[in-house]
Amino acid sequence: MRALIVAEGPSGPELRRLLESGGQVRVVAAAPDGPGALAQIRRTRPDVVLVDADATAFDGIEATRRIVRDTGHARTRVLLSGAFADQRRIAEALRAGAGGCVARTAGAPELISAARSVALGHIVIAAGAGRPVAAALADRGRLGADQRPAALARLTRREREVFELLAAGQGTRQIAETLVVGENTVRSHIKHIYTKLRLHGQVELVIFAHGHGTPGAAAA
Repeated sequence: MRALIVAEGPSGPELRRLLESGGQVRVVAAAPDGPGALAQIRRTRPDVVLVDADATAFDGIEATRRIVRDTGHARTRVLLSGAFADQRRIAEALRAGAGGCVARTAGAPELISAARSVALGHIVIAAGAGRPVAAALADRGRLGADQRPAALARLTRREREVFELLAAGQGTRQIAETLVVGENTVRSHIKHIYTKLRLHGQVELVIFAHGHGTPGAAAA
């Protein structure tokens, strides 16, 4: 997996050390701020951009907003690393388009896992997030008339079960174990769900679920 780091001072090398320590992530570039990141993203096409949310030289959330808005590279996801003592900061990051937030104190395994999850389109939220985060997800999940709650009626009973497990953050293997079916069967159901609801990945599905009060769609 390819990563780009947006951080100032010693934070950048430390985040790089943590990300690359497991041998699963390769940091392809680093930038000191948002504008610098835009050029690097277009050049290197990373799978995930790790942004220092606590930087003083630039606003990490505004940098995220610009990256999501201006890069034109839909595959790239943004993960913010920071203290996030205030849940409203997490909510603001999600509204800016971040795929997730991880605590500044996270060790290498947790940081790598979060980066991989965000790169795959999952939402990663720092522990303890509450109502402000749920509200932010609902804001991001405001959909057009063609995706109103009635769209859920198009799902079969089994697809609805898979939908709710996805909304709760489970992956393909976990869902297969929960429902006692094969992983290929789960993948087939997921494909049908995305097609019927006009969604593109688990992030949009979780947002959709939050926006429509679907059971199991609680903030992590």
